[in-house]
Amino acid sequence: MKKNAASRFWDKYKRRATADAPKYVQLRDCILAAIRDGFWKQGDRLPTELDLAGVTNFSLGTVQNAYRDL
Repeated sequence: MKKNAASRFWDKYKRRATADAPKYVQLRDCILAAIRDGFWKQGDRLPTELDLAGVTNFSLGTVQNAYRDL
């Protein structure tokens, strides 16, 4: 079974999340790190909010806050 982009992203970047920050900040920082590292390139679509909520186990509201903060 081929993993989708959201799963591959979270497998690679979840270790960068630090428990001392709010969850949306942790996710935002992981997304920014992935962009800086070239995991996502200009023109790529980020995963949907629902896809990220499913693979990260963060609530949909947390994912929405992270995207909004980007």
